[in-house]
Amino acid sequence: MKKDLALYILVNKDIEISKGKLPSQIGHAIFRYITSQKGKEDKNLEEYLNIDDNKRRIIALSCPSSRLESLEQKGYPVQRDLGLTELSPNTLTTVCYGVLDRNVYRDDRLNSSEVTCEIPKWLKRLRLYQ
Repeated sequence: MKKDLALYILVNKDIEISKGKLPSQIGHAIFRYITSQKGKEDKNLEEYLNIDDNKRRIIALSCPSSRLESLEQKGYPVQRDLGLTELSPNTLTTVCYGVLDRNVYRDDRLNSSEVTCEIPKWLKRLRLYQ
């Protein structure tokens, strides 16, 4: 089966952020993710970066801040705002969950070693950010 790769960005649904500020926060989170993977073997990221720009998917999902904070503690790349404009300093805005194959889903009861490139059920249940 051919891979269906997408970069997942989780946006804090518990804050109000303008349509102008959000793309920059997403961009920062993506940059943090790509630089955090430097020197690591991440086949999905390598394949994703080789996809034609017009076919590369970025999926932004609305996520509660409690889940984002949990992911931050696990070491996922996050973006916190400096608080220079509309948000309070250190507000957690986005987490880059990474490049995942949308064709592979994971049952949270399995060991991560049993399935690679997994999309956990909780992530699949999130809604697109609007």
